[in-house]
Amino acid sequence: MVVKVDPRAENLDKLFLIYADIETESLRKLKILQIAAVTQDGDTFCSFINPGEPLPLRGTNIHGLYFEVKDKQLYRDGRALPSTTEVDALNKFNKWLKAFNKPIILVFYNGISFDGPVLAKFYKKHGLSITDNVKYLADPLSCCRDLFKDTGNHKLRTLAAYCSVDQTAVHDALDDSLALKKICEYLVDREKTSLAFLIGSYFKTFEYFTAKLDLMDIDQLEPEMCGSGE
Repeated sequence: MVVKVDPRAENLDKLFLIYADIETESLRKLKILQIAAVTQDGDTFCSFINPGEPLPLRGTNIHGLYFEVKDKQLYRDGRALPSTTEVDALNKFNKWLKAFNKPIILVFYNGISFDGPVLAKFYKKHGLSITDNVKYLADPLSCCRDLFKDTGNHKLRTLAAYCSVDQTAVHDALDDSLALKKICEYLVDREKTSLAFLIGSYFKTFEYFTAKLDLMDIDQLEPEMCGSGE
């Protein structure tokens, strides 16, 4: 496979890898319901966000999250989830990222089309910026399309099954982050290559998404309806 590698990608292997995912309530309102991540070393972050109102059934049928009016709690599978506000979740995510005290590259599946723009929207909404040690957001989707030719589709759960990666809760942001980590590690090992080669030119600074906000129609993004898995 011939990959056009951005010259900046030569330094990507020096950055600390964090695989991440978000879940949203629907395409109409784009409330973030979950932010999760796992580092290259296995440390994890997970925060659920209370939507404060009932969720569209279409979204619930995908990610299993729903809001109970009687106690104003977020639920999944009949279990109340500890949840917080959008701004608190974003601040906690920043604090967690900052604590590593090293330059980071966030890896999202379909992140350039979905997670990056959506996160940028909510950081801007609350007058926040992502912590400055996050240098890039990378997206291995295009590489996966090139390297997995016989999978039928390139949804994250399909690739996870192909790579013999167990998923206990599809469309759970933490489980999806763990699956993405294992899929990328599988490819690096199979292709005997580096993350820089796999990503090629598919990475952006977070400022790129912030600058694009006024030019993008976020509500028209369609990444498998509610999450970043294509």
